[in-house]
Amino acid sequence: LSNNSCELILLGQNEKCERCGVKRDEAKSRFGRDLYITKNKEVLCKGCFQIFSTFKMRILKNIN
Repeated sequence: LSNNSCELILLGQNEKCERCGVKRDEAKSRFGRDLYITKNKEVLCKGCFQIFSTFKMRILKNIN
């Protein structure tokens, strides 16, 4: 995604995590990085993204 499309996605979600509601500025100070945007264009903070990716990896591990 380009910077412009990332900004549009973030603005569409009010610049906060869709799961826990952490705002963009707070995510930067708490986790040291900006919000994540998944392939499904879901906006997540680092904490929620780690839970999301761990859950996804466990599902893939159980399938194989």
